[in-house]
Amino acid sequence: MKKTKIICILSFVVCLLLGNVVFAVEPSETEETECLSEISVSKEAEDSILEETEDNTEKTEILENSSLLNDEVCTEDNLVESDAINANNAYNISLVKTTQIIPSSSTQDLVNKGIILYKITVTATVRNTNGSIARNQAISFANYPQNANVKQVSYEGRTDSNGTAKAYYEVRGVTNFTVRAQCGRTQKSLSITPNEKCDYQNTFYLTAYIIALESDYSASTKVAAAGISNYKFRKEFLDAVKLNGSGYSDDNKFYIRYNASTKQYEKKDPVTATGTTPTVGRTIAVDNYYIPRYNTTAQYGCVSIADVGNRKAEDAGGGIKKYHIDVFVGNGKAKANAFAYNQKYKKVTYLGNNKNI
Repeated sequence: MKKTKIICILSFVVCLLLGNVVFAVEPSETEETECLSEISVSKEAEDSILEETEDNTEKTEILENSSLLNDEVCTEDNLVESDAINANNAYNISLVKTTQIIPSSSTQDLVNKGIILYKITVTATVRNTNGSIARNQAISFANYPQNANVKQVSYEGRTDSNGTAKAYYEVRGVTNFTVRAQCGRTQKSLSITPNEKCDYQNTFYLTAYIIALESDYSASTKVAAAGISNYKFRKEFLDAVKLNGSGYSDDNKFYIRYNASTKQYEKKDPVTATGTTPTVGRTIAVDNYYIPRYNTTAQYGCVSIADVGNRKAEDAGGGIKKYHIDVFVGNGKAKANAFAYNQKYKKVTYLGNNKNI
């Protein structure tokens, strides 16, 4: 029986190879049926093996595709974290006042009724809840309560590559206010009180002024002084009085002043624009748009001048404009010549109004 099966199978294989070959041995009907059955089983086994191979190939392709997909997802996840795209729209925000200056340019008067204007920068740093940097995220700033002394000048509407954005405020005097930043669903507030003491962004040009001494000038030419009868003065001395505001006549033994409004001289002691006596180590003449000097409510700005010291804005002068400070140094040319910082630019720090200088 086994031999017959083997011969049947071999004959079939040969038949397959040669195309049309007659069996060498004709099996019985029963044996033929069994033989065909065996061939059928072999064919089914072959088909099963092929199907399994195809399935394995498909599975391999699926696994490979899955692996690629996972790699893509991981890459996208990294990009999501890197670009700080937050599905929950919730963030961690920190707010801090980073700078305060008296600005070189502003949208309003630098000094109004004797009160200085500050410019304050507030910086927000935004991170995702997992601590990663929140880049290029929309952010807004507001200040409250609304106050006429606080003006939001501008703000950056998106975070930068470091997750930060800035807002800029102009604040009149020491006015308390609150800044609120919002990114997504998250808000953060910061209460701010400006420091009264503050640096000017610009440097100031310094000059020196004096009480002119008549003895410093040539006596070759003497003339009358408009407004003062019965006296004559050295001509160059009168020019110096007009420039500095006041002088002492050694020849006549009294002080005189020049009144810029009437354009006449007066027989009076020296006095500043605020009504004080000019004092060495204290008095400066300023442009009251830049340093407070406001008589109505007696707001007199005090400043610290680098290498010079603390001074008080008590005087004015026709030639004192913008970032220019005229420092009172005493009586006579020698004092002016000894002032080492004449015609120099110096850093100036505002100290507040009406300080004891």
